[in-house]
Amino acid sequence: MKHFSCPQAVMTALLSALFAIAAESAEPLYKSDFTKYAEGWRGWSATSPVVLAIVTDPDLKGQALELTTKDAKGWNVPEVKFKPFAVTDKTVIKFQVCADVPSNNELTFFNETEGSEYSVWFPTTADKKWITVQKYIGKAKHKRNAKPGITPDGMIGDQMFGLRIATRGERVRVANVEIFEADDANLPELP
Repeated sequence: MKHFSCPQAVMTALLSALFAIAAESAEPLYKSDFTKYAEGWRGWSATSPVVLAIVTDPDLKGQALELTTKDAKGWNVPEVKFKPFAVTDKTVIKFQVCADVPSNNELTFFNETEGSEYSVWFPTTADKKWITVQKYIGKAKHKRNAKPGITPDGMIGDQMFGLRIATRGERVRVANVEIFEADDANLPELP
C-alpha cells in the first residue's frame, strides 16, 4: 500500500475548511422566516399606530417584515421574543434592514437572567437601501432595568429571550434575522 504525504499547510487549510462548513451548518439559535407570517414579531411607535405586513421586496429578492406608521420622524420599532438561550462571546446577530429615514438606530436585547436590557447602535443610510447589520451580542452595553438585588454584568453567560430594532421613519423593513454562534470571535461587525 502506497502512503501519500500531505504538507502541513494543505492539511491545516483542509481542516479549517471542514470546520467552517460544520460551523455554517450548525443550527442557528434564532432564525426568522417571513415567507408566510410575522412569526411572533410585533411593532410599536410612541407617536402612531403600527401596521405589520409581510411583503416581497424586489431589491431583497425575498420576503420581509414591513412596519408602517403615520409619523415620518418618530420611532418605528419591530420586536420579537423567542425561546431563551445562553449568550457567549461568539453569539452574533445578523439581519438586513431598510428604513425611510437615515438615523442612528438602537438594537436592544432582552436579558432574562438579569431582567434587564442591553443595546448596541447602528446607522441607516439616506438612500433607503438595504444594509446588513452584524453585531456580537456580548458587546452590548447595559441600557436599563435589573431585577432587585442584581447588578448588571453583561450579556455573556445570561439567557436572552428577545430583541427590539428601533428605527425611524414611516416605513421600515427587516429581513433574514439570524442569531448564531460564530466559529471564532473575529467575525467582522457591520456596519
